[in-house]
Amino acid sequence: MRTSRATWLAGFAGVSLVAAGALGLPRGLGPAVVVMAPGAFVAVTGFAARVVALESTGRGLVIRYAARRSFFVPWSGCVELRPPRTPLGGWRVSARGGSRTLMPTDVLGHERMLAALVTGSELVFQGGAWRARPASACGGAVSPAA
Repeated sequence: MRTSRATWLAGFAGVSLVAAGALGLPRGLGPAVVVMAPGAFVAVTGFAARVVALESTGRGLVIRYAARRSFFVPWSGCVELRPPRTPLGGWRVSARGGSRTLMPTDVLGHERMLAALVTGSELVFQGGAWRARPASACGGAVSPAA
């Protein structure tokens, strides 16, 4: 399922910083570079790492990017879904094979994908995040108490 057009915001914000820095070139190279360098970084990462699709399959969640390899989160391998801690933060998806951050613009209109991740992975809400159940709650081996 294709993501919102809002995912372009980060890339365009970076381009805007580069343009603002370029306008400041007549005032000196130093101040212009201070604005242009981070702007270029934000532009490149904003366009290349832009989430273009979220797909819920029978086996897990697939996060597809514009110019980087897709990330697959199997239902059985998801260990945590952490909500944003700040208004500019993102949803942190942690699996046994790594983790990724989904910005609010990435899930805009597709919030049900987060619900599918929680449901499919059988996560429980505890300590401010959705987490995998401890092995003992899933019928796994319980270590003896010392």
